[in-house]
Amino acid sequence: MYSCFTLPNTLQAGTYSNDPKTLIAEVLPPVFQRIAQCESSTQQFNPDGSVLHGVVNHADTGIFEINKTAHLKQAESMGLDINTLLGNVLYAKYLYSKNGLSDWRYSAKCWKTA
Repeated sequence: MYSCFTLPNTLQAGTYSNDPKTLIAEVLPPVFQRIAQCESSTQQFNPDGSVLHGVVNHADTGIFEINKTAHLKQAESMGLDINTLLGNVLYAKYLYSKNGLSDWRYSAKCWKTA
């Protein structure tokens, strides 16, 4: 299902951390800790349990503010639900494998200096 990249052994075994920082560290390069902090304060969900959405663009979803308008169909075709922490992190990994850091260019002023 996730043939575009290699998953850590914990994910291959079907287990993963629900802690965002731990999951990011297992799946993505270190810069993504800073990107997550800048995009969403490293949160997938609001305090009431609803999925976090962008302030500027409501279509931006979750910890990496994956834009649903641009990416939902592709994510779903890969079997990923960007409304979940795991799906959002794995889709960020997919975007990184395809485009490098360009999908987070609008927040670069924050994470490049963080």
